[in-house]
This record gives sequence, structure tokens and C-alpha cells, in this order.
Amino acid sequence: MEQNSKTKILNTVFLVSLMACVMIRLLPLVALISDNTTVRELILDGVYLFSLLLPALIGARIMGVCPHLPEKKKLSSPFVWIFIPMGIVTVSAYLNYAAVLPFEAAGIITNSQLSASVDSIPQLILMILSSAVIPPIAEEIFFRGFVLKRSLLIGSMKAIVISAAIFSLFHGNLGQIIYTFAAGVAFGYIYLLTGSILPSILLHGLNNGYSVAITAVNSFFGTGAAGLLSLSVDGVFIVGGGIALIYLIHKRKNDKGFGAITEYRTTEEPCGFPVIAVIYCAFALIQIISTNFT
Repeated sequence: MEQNSKTKILNTVFLVSLMACVMIRLLPLVALISDNTTVRELILDGVYLFSLLLPALIGARIMGVCPHLPEKKKLSSPFVWIFIPMGIVTVSAYLNYAAVLPFEAAGIITNSQLSASVDSIPQLILMILSSAVIPPIAEEIFFRGFVLKRSLLIGSMKAIVISAAIFSLFHGNLGQIIYTFAAGVAFGYIYLLTGSILPSILLHGLNNGYSVAITAVNSFFGTGAAGLLSLSVDGVFIVGGGIALIYLIHKRKNDKGFGAITEYRTTEEPCGFPVIAVIYCAFALIQIISTNFT
């Protein structure tokens, strides 16, 4: 594929990402539609889903059928492919917290952690829908199923990094940028490893659902119970991830293809950084600065 074609593909990817980013930023305006909290939340969920799936559909329509799709593979070792990404996400969350703590203490960064509480079972169900169901489906379809897949011609690893970077910037939260980037890399790896969007959706849902569970336990049983649950589950993910990583390394000594992702890069030279990428990153950074800095 010629360099111009690759540049056109990435320009389209970033343009569609910019479209989604702008649409999501309009969500607060939609919240004014209703005074009822439940109705407002359901409307926001629908708009959120629409704001990610519509640009992806438009982008796919513009670019046509993608000739380089991830190969369908059997998820032969669920223990490895569940605990490695969840271990990475958990460790990155602690590293992220340590990295931004001085900036939060100095009042430079705000809202890295959004406080939430649950007052009733219906509210908990709504929170599960809004955090552990809708976002994992919409975000994985967009960031892995569209952004990553459409970037494969420049190389699988580069596509993972690009999709993870857009995923991180898209969230607009400087206080979680390390954590969201690491999660994007982990979910992207699983997507290419399995050849299916379903495992990454399930992992994303598990991660978000875990946060909802902590919030619920904190609301109903207090901070002590929530802290104990958090440390216990984090420990399981970190220890399980470490064991799974050791197992992966051991298996790869005899089978180099175990855990390896397919390389889709062509023999052509990689294209330069698209102009629209600069526009997208600038817009996302402006959103982050306006949201996070006092």
C-alpha cells in the first residue's frame, strides 16, 4: 500500500475520533432535557452509545470493508488472558495514583477520582448500566473495533498504541491518563490476540464493574469494607497476573506463537503523522486542561 493511502486511512481514523470526542463533550447539554435523575441518566447512556457507534459506522462507510481483519483465534487459556490484562490495569492504577498525588495535593489537578455513592438498589442497577455495560460495549467497538482495526496497516503494535492513546485522551482526565492508556494497551492486545471484540468488552466490563462494586460496598457497608474488598481483589489481580505472566513466558520458550499477535504491517515505509492527528490531540488536550486544571 502506498504511503498516501496509509496517511488517508489514519487521517480518517483521527477525524472520526475527533467527531466522537466532540459529540461526547456535548453530553452535559443533553442532561438538561429532563429533571428526573433516572430519565436523564438513561438519555445520557443512549447518547453516549450513539456518539461512539455513529462515528464508527460513518468511518467504516467512508473507508469501506477493512481488508486486514484480526484473525479469529481460540481463547485457549482464559486464566492467562484474563489475569495478565487485569494485573496490568491494576498495577497501572496504583502507579497512576502515585504519579498524580503530588499534583492533586498542590491543587494543580482536580477530579482524577470522581466521588460517587449509591443510595438504593435501583440507583445501583442504573450505575451498573451506565458504567459496566454501556461504556465497555461502546468504547471497545469504537476504540478496538474501529480505531485499532483501521490502523493495522502501519503495524499491529503501533495500532495498539494509537488506539490506546486516543482512548486515554478521549476520557479527558489527566489524573487517569496513565491508567487509561495502560488499559487501552491491554485491551488492544487481547483484541488482536483473540481476533474477537468480545473478550475485550468482557474485560472492560469487569474492570468498570469492579469499580461499581467498590462504590456500592462503600455506600452500603462503609469505607472499611470497601477498602478490604479493594485490597483483596487488587491482590488477586496482581498475584494472578504475575503467575499468568510467568506461565506465558514459560510457554513461549517451547512455542513462540503462544501469546503472539499477528503482524499486519506491509512492506511499505510507514506514513508520517497525519495532520488530523495533531488537530485531534490538540482538541483532546484542551479538553483535559479545561477539565483538570484549576
